[in-house]
Amino acid sequence: MKEKIVQIIASVQPDFLWGLLAFVLFIFLIIALILQYHWKHYGIEGSGKIFAKSIFWIVSIFLILIATFALVAFEA
Repeated sequence: MKEKIVQIIASVQPDFLWGLLAFVLFIFLIIALILQYHWKHYGIEGSGKIFAKSIFWIVSIFLILIATFALVAFEA
């Protein structure tokens, strides 16, 4: 079973994964824009909003970088 999973992962083309990453980033940007609008017009006030936005963007950029580095490492 384990060998079959490794074989399936090895057969995935990097071009497909780059396309999948681009699609996920596109969806992420749409959701992020919606969240930004929501936080601006309907969200909490004051420092809570600044904290939430900061955490959202820091974690998001960190996860995007991890995904990109993992894909680069997968290609190598």
